[in-house]
Order: sequence, then C-alpha cells, then structure tokens
Amino acid sequence: MKKIYLIFISLAFLLNSSCDDYLDIVPDNVTTLDHAFSDKVSAERFLATIYSYMPKIGDCSYDPAIQSSDEFVICESTWDASGFANYPGNRIKSGLQNTNSPYYNFWEGINGGRGLFIALRDCNIFLENIDKVGADLYEDEREQWIAEVKFFKAFYHFYLLRMYGPIPLIKENFPISSGTSEIRMYRDTFDDCVDYIVQLLDEALEVLPLTVNNAATEYGRIVKPIAATLKADVLITAASPLFNGNTDFAKLVDNRGIKLFNETYDESKWQKAAKACKEAIDICNDANISLYTFNDNRYSLSDQTKQLLTIRNIMTKWNQEMIWANPQATTNGYQTSTLPFLTQAHISAAATNPAYGASLNMAELFYSKNGVPIEEDI
Repeated sequence: MKKIYLIFISLAFLLNSSCDDYLDIVPDNVTTLDHAFSDKVSAERFLATIYSYMPKIGDCSYDPAIQSSDEFVICESTWDASGFANYPGNRIKSGLQNTNSPYYNFWEGINGGRGLFIALRDCNIFLENIDKVGADLYEDEREQWIAEVKFFKAFYHFYLLRMYGPIPLIKENFPISSGTSEIRMYRDTFDDCVDYIVQLLDEALEVLPLTVNNAATEYGRIVKPIAATLKADVLITAASPLFNGNTDFAKLVDNRGIKLFNETYDESKWQKAAKACKEAIDICNDANISLYTFNDNRYSLSDQTKQLLTIRNIMTKWNQEMIWANPQATTNGYQTSTLPFLTQAHISAAATNPAYGASLNMAELFYSKNGVPIEEDI
C-alpha cells in the first residue's frame, strides 16, 4: 500500500512541476503543420496536394460538361451495365440528378466531384505557413510556389462560381476555435467573386515564369500563359449575357436584402474581357504557343487531307496549341470509347469500348460491307 501511495505522490509531483512539458507530446508518425513546413521537401508535398484537387477537365468519364451533356450518347447494354452507364454523367443524363446527394458534387467532394472548399482551405494553410520553411527553400522558389497557390485559389473559386453561382469567398481560414455563428458565411455577390478571382490572378501573374525550366519534371506546373488564359476566361464569363445585366436573377437576394447578381448591363466588362484576351494571346505567343496546323511536308497531300489531319491532331497531346497539361485528366478515353469492336479479342479483352458510339451495337462485332465481321473480311 505504501508503494502505491508513493507512486501517486511521484506522479502528482511530476505533473505539477512540469505539466506543460509532460503533456506536450506528439505521438510518433503523426504529421502536424509544423512538420509539413519544416523543410523544402515537406512543403513541396503540400504544394502537390493542392494540385491534386484539380477537377478532371477534359476526361470524358469525369467532366460534367462532357458525359452529362446532350452532345454525348452512351450505349447502355448488359455488357456495359457496370461500366460507363454507372458514371455520374450518365446518371444525370438519365434523369437521376437529385438535391439530396447530387452527382458531380464539388461543394462537398462526393459523387464524382472534388472537395474544392477543402482545397481552398489547404491553399490558405499553405499561404499562412510557407514562410516557416527555412533556408533550403530559395526565396525565388518560395515566391513562385506562392504564386502557383494563388492561381489555384483563384481557379477553385472560379470553378465553384460557375457551378453554383455566387459563393462565399474563402479568403482566410477560420480558427479551429470558431463558433457556429462565425463560420456561417453569406454568399458574396457575383461581381465581388469575379473581382477577387481576378485580383489573385493578377498577383500570380506578376511572379509566375513564362515557361517551365524542365519539361521532363515540371510539365503541368502553373506558368504565365495558364494564368493569363484563366483570367480571360473569368472576365469573358462575367461579361456574357448570362451574368451581365440578366434580369432573370433579380429574385436572388439574401436575407440582408443584398442582390447576388447585378441586373444592370455594363459595357466595360466586355472591354476588360477583350483586353485580358489580347494579353493572354500575347503571353502565349511569347511562350511559343500558337494554333496548331499540320505542316508535315514529307508527303504530297491535298489541302483537304491537310485540313483533316490538322483537326485530328489537335486532340493529340503535346502539340504547340496546348496551354495547360492537366495531370489529373486523360483524353485517351475518347478514342477507345468510340472505336467499334473490330475483332472477337476486342470484346473479350475490352481493347475498345464503343460506349460513346450511339450507332454502334455494343453486343456485336462491327460488320464490314460484305456482311461479315471485319476480322473475317481482312
């Protein structure tokens, strides 16, 4: 009994004499913000996380502007019952969109959408902590990384703005101790959202390089042509009849009486958009980015064939027309998803998948003009 009593006395002494030191222990293998910005390598990993939220723009399976649009038709069949037919875009096309758990939910990051509000929080975390990294991160690199994150902060706001209209601007993160009343934010007006997005892009454009230094390791990193093109896109959207003087939004007023959309047409918005487009074109030209034209003169080809090859090759990667290589998306699905089953092996090995070929029979081989499968007519 005395031994137990002495143990309690000893513990009480330790806790009272150095309580802060005794309890201030981080378990092994637990990452903290201090660790995330303790050195250049760790900070770059956090930067990569911000890149990872990029929506899969241009990916025919995950871009809501492609698969859920009226321009694409998916051939549903027993063979494809567990494939393309179950993608969020096709469910929207089939009339299954809903308000309880919407498809392509970029607000919460579910059902095919990325969590863009989480991405904005991480952008703010990066901007708040990047100065903690020591001398192993050169100052010019630090400034470039900050510019890249400001670009993504602008882009994620813009993506949400296009999908949901006026949104609350996430300029800074709330402290973890914030109460419910503090974090209940009003939506900002559409014009305020546009102004803030453009402000971030202007700040990024002052620092971003014209091109990447090493194409092998840095392709996809944000550079001036990408930021300038996004700025032009934002201002064109703001100037368009959908948002510039559209009285259809007149009833969208919050409970403070603030109208979320300006109903008055503003000609200057088109002037700003035109100026931004010209600046983007000039910056792209300086970076040797231009419209693609097939110019292989090794063969004698007609003008019609050259035009056909120009249109075909525009969709290929790494041509001179590409402004932004999105590492989160792939376009190779376009080709495999429109090719018919040419051989029996294609069906069994799924080398092709004509899910987007509205006129193709997905359960059968593609037949030649002689009425037999192409593999038998070769």
